[in-house]
Amino acid sequence: MIASLLFTLIFVGGKSGVTTFISVVLNSAALFLIVNVYRSYTNLSLVIFTAIYTVLSIAITLFLIDGIKKDSLQKFFATLLTVFSAFFICFIAMEFFQDEGLRFEDMGVLTRPYRPIFLSGLLVGAIGASLDTVVSVVSTLEEIERKNPAVTLNQLVRSGKRVGQDVSSTMVNVLICSYFSSAIPMMLVYLHNGWLFGETVSMLLSLEVVRVLCGGFGILLSIPFSLLFFQLSRRGRRQ
Repeated sequence: MIASLLFTLIFVGGKSGVTTFISVVLNSAALFLIVNVYRSYTNLSLVIFTAIYTVLSIAITLFLIDGIKKDSLQKFFATLLTVFSAFFICFIAMEFFQDEGLRFEDMGVLTRPYRPIFLSGLLVGAIGASLDTVVSVVSTLEEIERKNPAVTLNQLVRSGKRVGQDVSSTMVNVLICSYFSSAIPMMLVYLHNGWLFGETVSMLLSLEVVRVLCGGFGILLSIPFSLLFFQLSRRGRRQ
């Protein structure tokens, strides 16, 4: 399957497909390295390690595919601001409500504190959703500008808003399907053993709901942040 994926990436994306595959390998290796280091050193903060990984992962993905240039820099900073903003919204909410309603029993096999590991997972999960939306919006505007150099900045921003609205609606549904689908087998086990539907959802999906919310904030915030950095870049270029 990995070989088929690599062949498809090369066939469809050409050079970009190869760099995409390399970025996936590097990001995965970096994540496994962080987990292994955290497993060996219990006094280290996994959240801080994951924050560092977030910066590296976004940089590897964008700069390896686009190269280090001004257009990729605006995507980098827009994605970085989006990911950490979405994470802090969820973190502040968890602090304010003191994790009320969250069922960490699903992580009961862990021998480490549940909360830092869950927060680290939130941060990693927000990367993909935010990065995809930022690249979709900014790349679309760059292509419009390339095809029509006479287009004004206001017209590009309006087009970016419409693209962002279309992308965000589908991406949120993708998040829901991705996160909730993993809980279906255990939901069936609980329901077949006499659990009520509400109790089953509360037990198995409370953490997934927070993951969806964090990714949803990342998707929605990536639209204004990507447009903001796009405007700043274009105004600086024209000046």
